This record gives sequence, C-alpha cells and structure tokens, in this order.
Amino acid sequence: MEVGAADDEETPLTDDGLHQLATQTAIRGLARVQHLVDVIAARPDAAALLDARLAADQLGCADQLRMANGFALRCVMPLLLRPWALANEGGTVEDLQAQVKQAARDIAGVAVADFAGAASRSIQHRAGDALIRQTATDYLIQFAIPNQWFHLTTAFAILRAEGVQIGKADYDGLHQYPQGFALT
Repeated sequence: MEVGAADDEETPLTDDGLHQLATQTAIRGLARVQHLVDVIAARPDAAALLDARLAADQLGCADQLRMANGFALRCVMPLLLRPWALANEGGTVEDLQAQVKQAARDIAGVAVADFAGAASRSIQHRAGDALIRQTATDYLIQFAIPNQWFHLTTAFAILRAEGVQIGKADYDGLHQYPQGFALT
C-alpha cells in the first residue's frame, strides 16, 4: 500500500472491541475534562477563564469543555442507537462537573451485551450541516473520538493562552516531567 493511499478493505471492530474502545476512550476523555475543570475551579479568575476563547468567532473554554462532555456520549450512544443528551447545557464550573458525572454515569451503565450487533451498524449523523453515514468503526475512529479530543485540546489551548500553568501531563494524564521543564 502507498503511503497516504486509502485502505478499501476496512476491518471493522468486533462488538466487544467497539465497546472497549468507545467506552474507555470516552471515560478517559471525561477524566481529562474533569481535571481541567478542577484546575479552573481552583483559580480566582475561573469565570474569565471559562469565557476565554482563542479567536472571537470560536467557542469559549466552557463551551469547548461542554462539547467534549457531549462527545463522550456521542462516542457510545449512537453506536447503540440510543438518544443522548447532557442534563444541562450550562457553562459554570458546577455545570461542567455535573455534565462529567452524568456522562460518566450514563456510559458506565452500558454493558458489553448492549453492543450486540453494533459493529455491523451504519451510523447516520450530522457534522455541522453535513449529513453523514458511516460504518460504526469509521464513525467512532474518524468522527466521535477525534471530536471529543479536538474540543478537549481546544480548551487546553485556551487555558495555556490565558497563562494557566498546565502542560502535557495535565492534558493526557500520562506524561511526567520535572518541575520547571518545558518543551521548546
């Protein structure tokens, strides 16, 4: 296969594999949202940080975090053909914390057995104004997961642009660096 060439022979995930990838990735993303919300909550300028944005025509930090919460649900519920919604659409620290808890609770309530037949489904959804139909595997890997992490990344970038001292360890929860270390 050439570099950059499309692979026409997709190997879909199994129902069990789809369950594991969807739920674990969604929960991991929610944990990172919760961490950033906790960082914001500990600051005296929390309200200003939640309103901050990278560009005037872009969603603010609270909206980016809310979208990441929503995409956690979108990683799972459409695969099961279940409706999903956040209990609230607010953008305060308390609202965002409640959204994380609700999404995590909803996803934790999904069993492997709920994914029976999910890997063979076709998912029709909207991406902005576009109406898209994708296999369950493509939907999860090419749309839902990247969008959850896009909104998380954008919130992270907003906080960095606002001078919040966070780094890669705060973003992914995996990296560790000595105090004062910076990637330049």
